[in-house]
Amino acid sequence: TDVYVFGTNIAKVELNYLDSGISLLERIEQKGGTVGGGTSVDKVVDIIKDYTRRKVRVDRFLVLSDMCCYHIDRNWMTNPQSLQQAFAEYQQKVNKSAFIYSVNLGGYGQVQVKPDSKGVIVMAGWSEQIFTLMREAEGLPNGAQK
Repeated sequence: TDVYVFGTNIAKVELNYLDSGISLLERIEQKGGTVGGGTSVDKVVDIIKDYTRRKVRVDRFLVLSDMCCYHIDRNWMTNPQSLQQAFAEYQQKVNKSAFIYSVNLGGYGQVQVKPDSKGVIVMAGWSEQIFTLMREAEGLPNGAQK
């Protein structure tokens, strides 16, 4: 599992999965303080494009944001640098069955992906039930891990 935090910049969070949940949260929060206050989705696009180029296979991308993301080109849905386009290219070249979850944590009614696209799930808010919804969206039985 790769975890990144993004703002004006992006940074990978090195996690030790033997740590407690609180310790993991503290690491994420600490790294989050280093990326600036913006929500530049371009940085997430760069990571997905890098995974595509290197053929890094993942089953899901989870983007948590207030969805007040911005992009240098306002035509973000059709721009080849958009999150939507980067994910579609990832599916085409690396993993056709990948999912991207765009979770709006308290935003402004915007989305960065087309909700009616294959493998695209748009959610709002947060609770532990999000993982149940992810399993259901992917057709996995309760308690299953992928």
